[in-house]
Amino acid sequence: MGIKRSVTLIDAILAKEEGQESNILPEFIKMIGFEANAKVLSGNSSKQDFMEALLNGDSRFLHLSCHGDKDGFYFNGQRGTHVGIRDLENHIRLKIQKPSPLRGRFLTVSACGDPKVEFWENLHEITGISCVIAPMGKVDFDESSFFYTSFYFALLRHRYSCNRRDTSERIIDYVDTFQKAKSAYLALGGYGAFRLCFWWDGMMKEII
Repeated sequence: MGIKRSVTLIDAILAKEEGQESNILPEFIKMIGFEANAKVLSGNSSKQDFMEALLNGDSRFLHLSCHGDKDGFYFNGQRGTHVGIRDLENHIRLKIQKPSPLRGRFLTVSACGDPKVEFWENLHEITGISCVIAPMGKVDFDESSFFYTSFYFALLRHRYSCNRRDTSERIIDYVDTFQKAKSAYLALGGYGAFRLCFWWDGMMKEII
C-alpha cells in the first residue's frame, strides 16, 4: 500500500471533554483543498483500536489528539487507558508483522504530559516515523488547535512542498514550516511550548 498525500486525524479525546479536534482540523484542511479524514475513538475503545488507528493507514501526515505522560499516551479519559512503547512494539510484532510501519510519515501530537525525548527516539526506532511535533508540558485545547491549524495551513497550502518526493526534502519543509508556525503563534499571543524531533542520517535532531 502506497502513502497518500492526505492527513489522518486520530481523535482520542472524549466528546464530554469538549476538546475534540476532529470537529475542526479535518474540515479546515479540506478548505485548503487537501484530503483529510478523522478516526474518532469512543470511550470504550481498546488498546488495539488505538494502536490500529495510529499504525495502520496510508496518509503521509498523521495527527494524534489524546492525553499523555512522559512515557506515552492516554485515551478513554485523562488517566484512562495507557499506551507505551512496549505496547506499540508488541502490536507491530504480532499484528502488523512488518518493520517500521510509519516510515516516511510525519506525526503531530496534541497531548499534555511532555513525553521524554527517549520516548520519541524509541517511537522512531520501532515505527520509522520521520518527524514528530508535540507539546512540551501542559497545553490547552484552544492553544493546540490554533498552533496546528496554523502549521497545517502553512505546510499544505503550498503545493510545491506537498509534491516533493524525497523524504529528506519533506523533512526540510516540515522543519521550516514548524519554525514559521511557531513564530506566528507566539506573535499572536500563544503561550504553549512545542518540540520538533526529526531524524537525519540516522541521528535525532531536536528544535524547541
